[in-house]
Amino acid sequence: MLRMFFLIVALALFASIYSSSGITFTSTGASAAATLTKVSSGLVASDPLNKDLTMQQLESSSYWKFGGDAASEGAPYNFYENSNGLHIGVEAVSASTYAGFYAVSPNSNFVLAHVTVTTPDSTISQGIFESGVYLQTSSDEVNYVTCTSSTTSSGTLWELVWATGDASGATSFTTLWSSGTGMPLTENCTIITNGNNYLKLYLDGSLVYSSSSLDLKIPEPFNIYLEPETTYTGGELYASFLNYFLTSGEYLTVMGLPSNAAKVELINPSNSEVIASASKSGTSAQIELGEFIFPISAEIEVLTSSGNVVASTPGAVSLYGGDVYSTSGITSGPFSLIVKTESISGVTITGLYTTITNSSGQTVDEGFSPLTYSEAANGQTYTACVSNYGNDTFEHWGNGSTNPCRTVTITHDTTVIAYYST
Repeated sequence: MLRMFFLIVALALFASIYSSSGITFTSTGASAAATLTKVSSGLVASDPLNKDLTMQQLESSSYWKFGGDAASEGAPYNFYENSNGLHIGVEAVSASTYAGFYAVSPNSNFVLAHVTVTTPDSTISQGIFESGVYLQTSSDEVNYVTCTSSTTSSGTLWELVWATGDASGATSFTTLWSSGTGMPLTENCTIITNGNNYLKLYLDGSLVYSSSSLDLKIPEPFNIYLEPETTYTGGELYASFLNYFLTSGEYLTVMGLPSNAAKVELINPSNSEVIASASKSGTSAQIELGEFIFPISAEIEVLTSSGNVVASTPGAVSLYGGDVYSTSGITSGPFSLIVKTESISGVTITGLYTTITNSSGQTVDEGFSPLTYSEAANGQTYTACVSNYGNDTFEHWGNGSTNPCRTVTITHDTTVIAYYST
């Protein structure tokens, strides 16, 4: 009993000393963070383009198809693949006529396309040599945007070019962005677009062009052309292409965030640094990933305003643009389907009559835009229809569809935007 008395006195004296020095002791209880799990992947297609393949082996590819006007012009061309990339070479037969040869992907729906493009020389003695990645509509018109190098006797520059035309070829060319000469011979080209009004270009991770007020006339589905074109007659010059991938978006979406969450961060597993982040909006957060080369190896963490981690992935995961993650246990819904109306230039328009029907054709919600249906069931299909009023005339949805009724399958909170001319 005496020992217990002295122990209590000693502990009281110990606490008193540290309390007077400004040190306090509090009882804490650790709470386990929720687990983030992947709901859907944003990866649409990928090819590292670094295998050892001959021309004959490449011609039997189930993905890429090869062709070009070099063949019909009688111009020399060649292509093969090794660890340094897919190499496509071509030489013009006349300094006044372009010769080109390409690899083209299948038609598919995507938002982001990336290819590492290399041009062979910083200057050439005569003519022009271009090494480009072309994002083109699969419809009859030859409408596209391209991230391309342009090499002449003056040097090499890189450009973003928008072209429109007809079934015979492109007839109108607009240079949206151009660098100076003296540029590197290798660049990571990342093109992001909806094919209508929205277009971005990242060059080696730097945003060099962005617009949401274009009229591109490049409806989905798209395909990708990897193509050199030249008027150079001094021998075959080779463009090379590496690390091809397509994704369904430029953002990582983390949904189902708890009420005390403030932001989401991506953590580099090698040094614990934050490589990207976004604040919570509603019950989700979207982190912009367009500047990165996919896949990104990172841990996803959900934090409160005081920096406490309330949800995370179980270690580093491989991330692509368009990936969707959610806290475990709440991915069953219901979710919100939000229909918004905006002008072509992105200005919000309200008061346009909107209906949402389920897969059986029953109207589940109706009213004036913006309209939110908060009882959308996970995995179910819904159709949102918008209408015209006065001078506000429907043009297209964010995915390029010109049908005023858009069908979506719900796996998470979803927002669709109808664009109007006013």
